[in-house]
Amino acid sequence: MGTIFGLRFVFLLKSFLKCETSCLSSLIFALYEAVTIRIYAVIVPSATREHIITQQIVNASGFADMCALYGYSVEEHIVKTTDGYLLGVHRIHRSKCLITPKVPSQRNPIVYLHHGLLGTSENFVCVTDAKRCLPFLLVEQGYDVWLGNNRGNKYSAKHVSHQSTENDFWNFSVDEFALYDIPNTVDYILSTTGQKALAYVGFSQGSAQAFAALSIWPQLNDKVKVIVGLSPALTPRGLRLGIIDKLIKSWPSLLYVLLGRKAIMSSAIDWHRILHPSFFVRMVDLLLISLFGWHGKQISFEQKTAAYSTIYGIGSVKTIVHWFQIMQYSCFRMYDDGVGPRLRIYGDEFYKSTQFPTRNIRSPICLIYGTSDSLLDIDSMLKELPTHALAIPVKDYEHLDIIWGKEVHHLVIPRVLGVLDRYLSVPVSRRAD
Repeated sequence: MGTIFGLRFVFLLKSFLKCETSCLSSLIFALYEAVTIRIYAVIVPSATREHIITQQIVNASGFADMCALYGYSVEEHIVKTTDGYLLGVHRIHRSKCLITPKVPSQRNPIVYLHHGLLGTSENFVCVTDAKRCLPFLLVEQGYDVWLGNNRGNKYSAKHVSHQSTENDFWNFSVDEFALYDIPNTVDYILSTTGQKALAYVGFSQGSAQAFAALSIWPQLNDKVKVIVGLSPALTPRGLRLGIIDKLIKSWPSLLYVLLGRKAIMSSAIDWHRILHPSFFVRMVDLLLISLFGWHGKQISFEQKTAAYSTIYGIGSVKTIVHWFQIMQYSCFRMYDDGVGPRLRIYGDEFYKSTQFPTRNIRSPICLIYGTSDSLLDIDSMLKELPTHALAIPVKDYEHLDIIWGKEVHHLVIPRVLGVLDRYLSVPVSRRAD
């Protein structure tokens, strides 16, 4: 009874917040922002270099502006998927310290980076120090660097026949990322550059999407020379809150009742506007501690302020349901449409959704994960991947630390560069070194 009351309370609270944020006028938003800025100015009066760049990142209009803060320019591309979504893809130019942007040579090896759940390409470049930014360092090393975006997020919010206000627009999960987004983006990049293969670097769900795509598209393995999974997601353990975790795992479709069948986290944009970044950070920290037990001790407060402004983009409720189905089955499976009753024969279910054949992946795999990441079960993950998969632990790092930690330039990025150097040809700009 208490659980039912709790779920009703969550649903009512969500409805109230949605109503409140939709009714607030621009004047009220401005008032909220002014008040929180004044309070923050009293609490944190100093303006360090990191604080200044943090505010610039928070105020940046998007991916291109964030890159421009460090002297890099960006090409913006649109990939039309075979099922009609228009995906935004970014390519970073090596323009730092140059008057005229230098477009990457078609001979330079390609590295394609992809974000995680509810993220965008901004997640990789919202750093407060360029030496901790993997894409920038890859560009400086001479690689041709591209970053993708999933359907539904701010850079991929269009479809040729569906409006984002329609249920059909949001009817996608990890299956569609694997069937269309990843292979279509890879093909577009290779077609544009005239090359035959590239390296793939995925963060969290971004790695799972690649594993799924490579498992169901055998020919894609010939186009991906190596896949690097940062905090790779495949068979997550679940939420820290035991009662809620067990409830949703046993009934994932309950999320449809609570959240509907369209977008999730759309109100996060409103709350980010209302609250000053410092207060938004505290709110997100509490959420991460409650859900996953992540304390973020390896990420500076300024980096959190910059990164949390990009951490929650818009995605589909169906994708979240899919992940809870995966946790329910404890293996990496396709979305379960719930066809027919769950008959049990000798203790086993007669009907199950199809498992992704990830053991068939031929491309080399390297997993870089934090030993304090409560979400990942690395042993279960390795059982689902081919035997050639290599796992590299980073001591005391949590999930988000792998891309935003204070020491990623010492503990993570050199390992990524080492893997790329092993499987890719030496970039043109480095052959004389």
